[in-house]
Amino acid sequence: MDFLAVLVVLFVHVLQTAGSAIQARKIPGLLFNLRVSSISAHFTGASLLSNQLSRVDFDFAPVLPLPLGLTSATIDSVTLTAVSGLTTIFTVEKTFDPALEVPSEGSVNSGVFTDVPLTQGSAATLSAVSSGILIANGQWDTHVTIITSPLTLPLPLTTVDPFMPTAWSISFF
Repeated sequence: MDFLAVLVVLFVHVLQTAGSAIQARKIPGLLFNLRVSSISAHFTGASLLSNQLSRVDFDFAPVLPLPLGLTSATIDSVTLTAVSGLTTIFTVEKTFDPALEVPSEGSVNSGVFTDVPLTQGSAATLSAVSSGILIANGQWDTHVTIITSPLTLPLPLTTVDPFMPTAWSISFF
């Protein structure tokens, strides 16, 4: 292992022992950072009546390509809250088993979440549908691999992604 890898491991360890996800994100040069690049949500007539989204999924993407020294990144779990204005529309939580592999460039899909409760009900959600934009508040439990596979470090991240393009669709069957 070269000197740079040892320094990165040491620096990340110091940030992690500080215990704050916010501090873990302050790695110089944004060592690793995720964002939600798009959200897709679907209603049916029945789901509108039951105040649920029939299905929702979203795409994860790194803000920048994985920097030198990082060979892979995986997402172990995510909590995503979607907000329109000051209104929380929905929250999803998921643990990925196996962990979701994030490509260094491009994006990866979360998979489909079904019957997601609408926090403020269908009426409040439908007022947000016309904007086509949500704010995504995400908390990620990730692992990054530095140089080689044995050097895998947990890296908690918290992010707010403003103005996420959101594709809404409604069918009545």
